[in-house]
Amino acid sequence: MVMKRLAILEEEKTAADKRIEEEYERRMNNEDKYYLEKRELLMETITDIQEGVYGSNEAEETAVKEGSESNATKFTA
Repeated sequence: MVMKRLAILEEEKTAADKRIEEEYERRMNNEDKYYLEKRELLMETITDIQEGVYGSNEAEETAVKEGSESNATKFTA
C-alpha cells in the first residue's frame, strides 16, 4: 500500500516537473520573440535617426557649398 502511494506521488511530481519545464520553455520563447521584436524596432529607429542626421548634414553642406559658390561668383563678377 505504501509503495503504491509513493509511486503515485512520484508520478505526480514528475508530471508537475514536466509542466514547469514546458511553462519555462514557453516563457523563454515568448521572451525571445519580444526581444527580437524590440531589437528590430530599435534598429529601424536608429536607421531613421541616422538617415535624418546625415540627410540634414548633407542638406546643410549643399546649402553652404551653394552659398560659397554664389559668393564666389559675386566677387569675381
